[in-house]
Amino acid sequence: EELIRKLHAFHAGQLEHDRVWRGNTRGEQANLGRLFDDADGGDFLRGMIEQRKLGKLAEFWTLGLNIDWRLLYPGRPPRRLSLPTYPFASERHWLDGLSVPLALHPLLRRDLSADGSYRFEAALPREEFFLRDHVVAGERVLPGVATLEMARAAGELAWGRPVRRLRQVVWAQPIRGGTEPRETLIELLPQDDHTAAFEIRGLAEGGAWQVHTYGRFALDAQPAEDNLDLAAIRSRCASVLDVEALYHRLTAIGLALGPTFRPLTDLWVGHAETLGQLVLSPTAHGGFTLHPALMDGAVQAVLGGLWGVDSKPLHMPCTIGEVEILDTLPARCLAYATPSRTDRYQVLIADETGRVLVRIKDFLLRPFQEPGAHNPPAPAPLVDTAPVTSGD
Repeated sequence: EELIRKLHAFHAGQLEHDRVWRGNTRGEQANLGRLFDDADGGDFLRGMIEQRKLGKLAEFWTLGLNIDWRLLYPGRPPRRLSLPTYPFASERHWLDGLSVPLALHPLLRRDLSADGSYRFEAALPREEFFLRDHVVAGERVLPGVATLEMARAAGELAWGRPVRRLRQVVWAQPIRGGTEPRETLIELLPQDDHTAAFEIRGLAEGGAWQVHTYGRFALDAQPAEDNLDLAAIRSRCASVLDVEALYHRLTAIGLALGPTFRPLTDLWVGHAETLGQLVLSPTAHGGFTLHPALMDGAVQAVLGGLWGVDSKPLHMPCTIGEVEILDTLPARCLAYATPSRTDRYQVLIADETGRVLVRIKDFLLRPFQEPGAHNPPAPAPLVDTAPVTSGD
C-alpha cells in the first residue's frame, strides 16, 4: 500500500523525500565506478549491506552504481520471476481528453533514449503559443530560435549538466505546424566528455525524415561575465523606431505575429547599433531558459533596426555561429544588436541592470522560402535517421 501511494504521488508531481530516491545514471556512473572498483570500495559496500543501510544503497543505485543485491540474502535468495520473452506490440493507444502535465519540458514530450543513444520526442501542440502566434506566409511555423531551447533542454536532460554553448547551428528547413501533428525528434550524438552534436528532424509527407535543425553544444564551461553600459548605449541610439509600425510592416511581408511574439515595446537605433526593450506577454507560459518569444524578439530588434524591413522581402535566421548562455532570461530584458561582419549580426541580451545573460554571435538572415519553392538540399544527417518505434 505504501508503494502504491508513493507511485500515485510521484505520478501527480507530488515529490516525497521520505524513502524515495531519484537519480541520473548518465555522467555519474563512470565516476562512481572508479570510486568503488577496488578492494576498499567493495568492503565499504559489503559493510553497508551487512548493516542494512538500504537508503544509502538505494541512493547509490539510482546514480548508476552496480550493486550485487544477492548479498542482501546470505541464506536462500528469493526466486526471480522472468518477464515474457516475446516482443511487446508497438501499437500506440492514445487516451483522448486527459490533461497530462508535461514531464520533461514545454518543448519535449518524451525521453526515447535507449541502449546508449540519446533521443527525445518534441512536444509541438498546434495551439501552443509558439506555433499559434508565429505565422509565416499564412502557415504556423515554429520559430527557429525555439529549437535552440529544445537542444539546450535535451542536452541537460541527457547529461544532467548545464549546456552553456550552442555552436554552428543551421536551420535547414522550418518546422511547420500543419493541421495534423507529425513526429519530431531530437537526437544527440556525444563527441567527447564536454561536447555533442544534435539534430532535429521530422516525419514529412510520404514517411521520409526531414532534417530541420542541426548543430553542436558544449557542457559545463561558464562563459565570461559581462555588463553593458546601458546609459551610454541609449545616448548613442538617439532615433526611436515605431514598434507598432515595425510589426505592421512584418505582417505586410508575411510574418504575422500574435501577442506572445510581440515582445518589443521600445526600439532605439543609432549608427550600426540597436537597443530593444523586451517584455514577455502574460499569455506566454514559463519553463524556459531561452524563452522563444524573447529570443525571437532579439531577432526582431535586428530586423527593425540594423537590417531594416522597409523595402525587403521576409528574411529569417539561417545560421548562428554560437550562442552563449549565462543565465535564464527574465520577463523583462534588453537586446543590444551590432553587426559582427558582412551580413552577420551579434545580439547581447541583458537584464535591466546591463548584466549580459545570453550572447548570440554571427547569425545570418536569408529569404524565407515558402512550401514548394526551391530549397537547398538537406544537409547530411549527423545520426541514423531510421524511424523510432516504441511501445506505449
